[in-house]
Amino acid sequence: MSAVETTAEGSARPRRLSELLEELARAAESGDRARFDAAYDACVSRVYAVASTVARDRSAAEQVTAGVLLRAVQRGCGAARL
Repeated sequence: MSAVETTAEGSARPRRLSELLEELARAAESGDRARFDAAYDACVSRVYAVASTVARDRSAAEQVTAGVLLRAVQRGCGAARL
């Protein structure tokens, strides 16, 4: 999974963060570790960038990033399966 997709015209466009998080949730639900790792790698730096811009504190940004990613996984797996 890539953070960039190719349009019908052949040009590249960055995928929306919401699309990347949805893919992370679907990958968690599928149980496919390679798919999950690719989805995680595609979105973790963007989630952290947004969190650090808003929080302006490294520790808070790390906590927010972990929370956002955990919530995506929970949405995909259901909290009961964790």
